[in-house]
Parts: sequence; structure tokens; C-alpha cells
Amino acid sequence: MSIFMGLIGFLIGSFIVKYILHDGDYEYRFYEYIWMKIFLACVYMHSFRCFGWSIEAVLSYVFITIIFILTLIDWQYMILPTHLIILGGIVAIVGKGVLAYWYQDWSIVIESLLGGIVGYSMVALVFYLCLWGLKKEGIGYGDVRYLGMIGLFTSPDLVFLTLFIGSVAGSIYGLVLYKRQKTSVAFPFGPFLSIGALISFFYGENLIYLYLNLWMI
Repeated sequence: MSIFMGLIGFLIGSFIVKYILHDGDYEYRFYEYIWMKIFLACVYMHSFRCFGWSIEAVLSYVFITIIFILTLIDWQYMILPTHLIILGGIVAIVGKGVLAYWYQDWSIVIESLLGGIVGYSMVALVFYLCLWGLKKEGIGYGDVRYLGMIGLFTSPDLVFLTLFIGSVAGSIYGLVLYKRQKTSVAFPFGPFLSIGALISFFYGENLIYLYLNLWMI
């Protein structure tokens, strides 16, 4: 059944590339993003293995798909559409509410809201510090909203891990880009937050557990 979900993921990825990112040169875009569609299929398969048939699985597919769309748009156009982020946030809150009702555990909603607040606040702080100290935007405000949305789907701990992983990955990419171009080049930060979000969503709890055990030795 996981193979079936992988096929669904691939078809959804194909639809997104063709109809959302279509800019008149579809043949080129098809081959450029083929690896992303395969990746989406693999993530769908992995999500099914983790959650099976459950509410958590449905919520994870929505989360993964929204991340996929925002990543491609940000990578190509360097924008993170606010309406998609708001839609994702609404779905996250509603989905967490359904989970809380199903399990009769309203801490699920509280954790979601705290994750959104923490995610939004952390990047908003960086945004305004850059405006104050550098007199320019160090990151886009779309990244602020994006991490807030990620926090609604995850938790305060996982959204912090998302920012850490995304920052490390983005810094490495920035250094490589600087060495190639020999000058500072602007690049989207959203895709690196997406990397951090997926790693945190599926493996975050284990990574935090391993980290805490490391310090306890």
C-alpha cells in the first residue's frame, strides 16, 4: 500500500509542477523537477509507513504537499505566497483540533499554537534585528510566516530544530555559492526551512532524544 501512496505523491507532484509552476516552457520544467516529484513520492511512502491509515497521516500529507509547493515557488521566484501559508496554518489548527478531540487531549492544540508562536517569533526577531542593525532585510517576511506555519504543524521543540537545521543547510549553500560567484548572492531561505521541517517532522523527536542522551553521558 505504501507503493500506492508513492504513486499518489508522484501524480500530485506532476500536477503541481505542470499547473502551478508552468511558465510556458513545460518540457524544460518537467526534466528540471523530475527528481522533486520522485522525492515527493518517497516522502509520501515514508509517511504511510510511519502513520498508516490515520488522521495523522492525512495531516502529514497536507503538510508535505504544502511544503513541496512553497519550496518550488520560493526556489523559482523567491517568494512565499501568504495565502498558501495562511491556508496551511488553518489546516494545521483544524487538523490538530480534530486530533485533540479524537484523543481527548487538548494539549495537542496548545502545543500546536505554541509551536506557531515560537516559530513566528524566532524568525521575526531575526528579521527586525537585521532591519535595525544592517538597515536592510536579512531574510524575507515570508520566511517569518512560513516558520510560524511549520510550528503549527509540529511543536516548539521541533520548530526550533527546523530553524537550526535550515540555518546550517542554508549557510553551507551560501558559502558554496559565494565561492563559486566570488560575491554575495541572494538566495531563498524557504527551501532550507523545508529541509529542516521534513527532518524534524519525521526524525526530530529521535534527534532531540539522542542529543539529550549525549549530554547525559
